[in-house]
Parts: sequence; C-alpha cells; structure tokens
Amino acid sequence: MAGEGIGIVNLMREIGLVSSNGEGFRAIEQGGVTVDGEKVTDPKRSLTAEDFKAGSILIRRGKKTYRRVRSV
Repeated sequence: MAGEGIGIVNLMREIGLVSSNGEGFRAIEQGGVTVDGEKVTDPKRSLTAEDFKAGSILIRRGKKTYRRVRSV
C-alpha cells in the first residue's frame, strides 16, 4: 500500500470479486461497485493508505457480493 497504492480493479481481482481486469472495468462502468458506500466511477482509481485510515474498507460489487479489506 505504500506510495501510489493499488488500483481498484487489481484489488478486486486479487480478493476474488472479479475474475479478470476486464470484468472489473465493466462492473465499474456499469455502476455496480462501491467502496465504503461511495460509488466508484473511475476504473483507474487507486486506493492508498489514506483510504484505510479506519483500518479497513468494504468493497461491494452488486447487491450481495462484498469483501472487507484490511490494511497491513
């Protein structure tokens, strides 16, 4: 998480919310991804240590699929 952070699409793929980067980009473009309740509109968004100030974030895809990600 140091420096530039990690791209939202790459993180979604790593934690199993999507199976490919293309699927992640489509999910964001269709408006189906939120981070801590805020809709993600930029598929190039990076998550940095600043986003993890509370210790963790909740990434949600659609209505029922979500993952809590904690900083290390």
